[in-house]
Amino acid sequence: MRVKDVKLGEFYRVKGNEDYCWAQPIEILPPKTGINNTNAIMVKCRWVIHKNDKVGLNKYFRVSNLIKPKE
Repeated sequence: MRVKDVKLGEFYRVKGNEDYCWAQPIEILPPKTGINNTNAIMVKCRWVIHKNDKVGLNKYFRVSNLIKPKE
């Protein structure tokens, strides 16, 4: 997936975890700025088991690891 294809607030799957959890992008972090000290563009996501969950973890993924769901 490319950065321009990522829409904040939509739900995506993560490569290698296609049938378990959902990643909902909150923020796109450019390389070498703020908390992102890598050379890749990272996406801060809310990581939940079900789409309607109120509580989730904040996780950081590379843009290339996000995939659109098969639904």
